[in-house]
Amino acid sequence: VEALKARVHLYLGETEEAYLAAKAIIEAKGADGQAILTMSGTEDLPMYPQLPSECLFYLSKYDLMDYVPDLLMGRIEDVTVSDQLVLTTERLNQLFQGEKTTDHNRYASCWLKGANAPTDANLTRHPVILKYYYEENDNDETSSLITKSQIIPMLRLSEVYLMAMETSTDLTEVNNWYQRYMQAHGVNDMPNFASLEAAREWIINEYRREFFAEGQMFYTYKRTGATSMLWREEPVDEDDYILPLPTTEYNPNNLLKQ
Repeated sequence: VEALKARVHLYLGETEEAYLAAKAIIEAKGADGQAILTMSGTEDLPMYPQLPSECLFYLSKYDLMDYVPDLLMGRIEDVTVSDQLVLTTERLNQLFQGEKTTDHNRYASCWLKGANAPTDANLTRHPVILKYYYEENDNDETSSLITKSQIIPMLRLSEVYLMAMETSTDLTEVNNWYQRYMQAHGVNDMPNFASLEAAREWIINEYRREFFAEGQMFYTYKRTGATSMLWREEPVDEDDYILPLPTTEYNPNNLLKQ
C-alpha cells in the first residue's frame, strides 16, 4: 500500500510525499536490524526473470504460456516480425547503453539474445524478453516453481528505489541508493552521479531497462511530459497521452439497456 501511495504521489507531481513513502519502505527494518525488503538478484535469477521475490504486488496468470510464444516469443525458433513483439540486436544495445552488461544480471537472464536468439525469414536474430516465459515440461504442475513463473509483475521494489532516487534532494543519498540498486543488478562499480539533474535523467533510462514489457513506460513518459520516446521518430505532444474513451463509457446508462 505504501509503495502504491508513492507511485500515485509521483504521478500527481507530489514529489515530497512520494519521496517520504518510498524512503520509508527502503529503510524499513525488522527486529534484527536488517532490511525487511530487498531487491532481487541471485535469489531469483536466472530461474525467475519476473523477479517474484521483490514483487510487492503481482497478478497470477495460470495460462500465461497460451499467449507468450505467439506474442512475446519465449524460446520459439522462428520470428514473424509483423505479428510478434521482438527487438533487434541494435535496439537491445541501445536499451542497455552505458550499462556494464558483462555483469548485469537482468541483461544476462531476462533476455534470449546472441546466438540463442530466434531468427526471422532473413536469418536476422531478434532478442526476446523472457519475463513471461517458462519451461512447462521442466516443472511439476503442483510445485512452487511453476507457480512463481506464472506471474505478471505490477509493483516491484526496484520501482520504489527509482522513485526514491528521482524525488530525493540529497545527492549523497541518491548515490548511496543507486549503488545499492546496481549491486542488486550484479554491477558493483558504477560511477556516482555528479548532480541531481544527471541522476534524474539517467533514472528514466533505468525505467526503460527495468520495466521492459511491464507496461510502465507510457505512464513514465506521460507524468514527465516527455516530448520524445525511445525508438519513435515523431515528436510527442499532449494528444498522444490522451487515451481514447470507449464509446460505451460516454453514457454508462447504455450498458444497463443491453
